[in-house]
Amino acid sequence: MSVVDEVVPRPPLARWADLLRGGVILGLSAILLWAPFPLGSAVSWGAPFLELAIGGLWCIWLIGVALQPDLFIRAWRLSWQPALLYAAVLIWAIAQALPLLPQTWSHPVWQMASQTLGRAIPGTISIDPWRTEDAVLKLLAYAMMFWLTLSMSARARDAERLLGAVIASSAGYGLYGFVLTAIGTTQAAILYTVSVPASYVSGPFMLHNSFATFEGIGFLACVVKGLDLARESVVISRGPTRFLETALQFVIGRGAFVLIAGLLTFSAVVASASRAGSVATGVAFLAILLMSYRLAARGQRSSWLPVLSLVGLFTVLIAILLSGQTLGDRLAELAGGGETDSIRLALWDASVRMISDFPWVGLGLGSFPDAYPLYARSVIPYVTDKAHSDYLELAAGLGLPAAIAFWLSVAWMCVLCIRGFLRRRRDHHFALLGFGATVLVAVHATVDFSLQLPAVGLTYALVLGLGVGQSARSAENGSDGRRS
Repeated sequence: MSVVDEVVPRPPLARWADLLRGGVILGLSAILLWAPFPLGSAVSWGAPFLELAIGGLWCIWLIGVALQPDLFIRAWRLSWQPALLYAAVLIWAIAQALPLLPQTWSHPVWQMASQTLGRAIPGTISIDPWRTEDAVLKLLAYAMMFWLTLSMSARARDAERLLGAVIASSAGYGLYGFVLTAIGTTQAAILYTVSVPASYVSGPFMLHNSFATFEGIGFLACVVKGLDLARESVVISRGPTRFLETALQFVIGRGAFVLIAGLLTFSAVVASASRAGSVATGVAFLAILLMSYRLAARGQRSSWLPVLSLVGLFTVLIAILLSGQTLGDRLAELAGGGETDSIRLALWDASVRMISDFPWVGLGLGSFPDAYPLYARSVIPYVTDKAHSDYLELAAGLGLPAAIAFWLSVAWMCVLCIRGFLRRRRDHHFALLGFGATVLVAVHATVDFSLQLPAVGLTYALVLGLGVGQSARSAENGSDGRRS
């Protein structure tokens, strides 16, 4: 007599935990899709709105943790060292804005204000505590985005949903950018009815450089997702005929959406005419390629290489043919310099002198707009609220010790992604994406400030959370490592 296995119903608490998990994943996807629209959330209400939304998701997550403590335990076990470093940086930044530290550490501007007003004013390290508090909230939102994604990506199925949101968002806004350029308008003109010249493709962002970073992350997401799908569909070991047959079936079938999205996102990077953004995307793609070659040298997953090279070459060539003329003109400007490059040099010079004056305690996170006039050697007829180098601006604001701790925390999480990619036998494309995206933003941050835009910073935080969340081996993930 056959025995039919009875379906054992899940406990009510487990069902509620799954429901909350699904709500958080849906909320993260919604934030990812919304954040770029209002000029990269660089408008005055953009960041506070996202911070409230992420805070609401955290409340839901905390309820889920109460029902299913593994949500916290696993995430803590994976990343507690870099998390503590990051938390220490946030605590220091908060201390910069409060009059609690020794007054000898306070910036001289407060003593000058006391003498001018004729009354004692409590001094702080930050020359603008309000900006520092605002910057702390932004970094806290990035950390919360990372942590939520790390917690939610234990199951590969959930991680795939979030990765799909990254691809859909970047591809959709890439297409949107081309549409805006075709009709001769910009997002700023639509939202604020002001005349802004549409010199380069910038999509929903104000600046084309930030748009390039956002689309570059999306392109890398398309690359790793396409590789993961191709490994299961394209046959390489049975001769060129079988390879071409299965590759064609993949291109017009299962891989069509990802290939189209990859073409759109890379074309958007090139059409943005951002020199640093294009170079950073190219360097990140090469980093992914080299990582795969390293694996092949060890005799593992060598089938990635022909597929990666083919997809990458096809996408790059088509994208450059479609939209590379403007970028070529911009790269030619490097030979003779230009006004933009001269402005960057002036901002960097001021930043270096800020660091030299206050190397240990800094001037306050986010205080660059107030500090620059004190250190400027010449008048720049533009808004000078960013140093155009996240490294210099962070060091000037936080001081070198805290800035180094911040960079070390991010580098540590990138190392976790590298280790996960080398160790895992399946679902390793998430870790590869976390590594590649870190290379991209690290290169671009040398000459720009894209990570300070909430849309870019939150997207990167989510991608890094996916990479770290899927960096542990399936056996270490326990039951949460299942695909279903």
